[in-house]
Amino acid sequence: MVESTSCVPMFAKDYFFHYLLYNSAEVRLMIGNYLAEHPVQWTNVLSNDEYGPTDDAKKMILDVVFNDDLDYHYDVEMQNGDIGREELVRFICYASQLLEKEVKKGENYNVKSIRMLIIYTGKPIEKFKHFTHHIEFMEKESCIILEDGPIHIQIIQTQRLEELPMDVIRKNSFYQFVHLFENEENHLEEQSDSVCKIAVEMYRRYLNSDDIIKYYQMERDRRYVNTEKDKSKREGKEEGIEIGREEGIEIGLAKENEELKSKIQKLIQGRYQDDAK
Repeated sequence: MVESTSCVPMFAKDYFFHYLLYNSAEVRLMIGNYLAEHPVQWTNVLSNDEYGPTDDAKKMILDVVFNDDLDYHYDVEMQNGDIGREELVRFICYASQLLEKEVKKGENYNVKSIRMLIIYTGKPIEKFKHFTHHIEFMEKESCIILEDGPIHIQIIQTQRLEELPMDVIRKNSFYQFVHLFENEENHLEEQSDSVCKIAVEMYRRYLNSDDIIKYYQMERDRRYVNTEKDKSKREGKEEGIEIGREEGIEIGLAKENEELKSKIQKLIQGRYQDDAK
């Protein structure tokens, strides 16, 4: 995973990926056809993020929601930070919100499945050993997947791309696209795939766009939130140490008093042969 003091202008980061997905119908169409079980003819952007003022940055979600010609809904995002349980819960919650919107719109539960794609550039998720993993509703004992389940989440781990032979990658437009985001250097190579060429050209536009100013602001806000979180943790830890120190002193004094009482007791008993309790 690529690190930088300012990740906003970098190719393999969620800011550019968000810009690319929102502005490129070709990229959305390719992803739609990769995720769908039917041919996708066109896509339409429904929303392009949930960013807004917040104390804990939970709304700083850089994703794009779009639908296709059959009104299937897709939620796509890039995740650069590590994925743990909290992030998995967030993915499921957001997909559930999209599902709930469709239920309310149709006023019944006969709605199409929500398909979510996470392109993940961080270190591989614990126990997720492969390039791609599907999360769906499944009966545990018999390992039976619910037919036409309401939520399909697919996680692509770019750091597991070596699992695929290079000749397989070269023959597949989507895999070539993912290869671009495996590291920060791949987009500098000459691209043979038409969608990858569009992505690289879009990156040049992105670097000179007004959107990049908005992303700088978002990055600033993210860093501020993270700084405040770290500050709170540090202050909490210091306060805990101080409380622990005070409790330790009290325990030490109490122990000292008990030892002192025991010594006095023995002294009185030895001198006066009397119970000194």
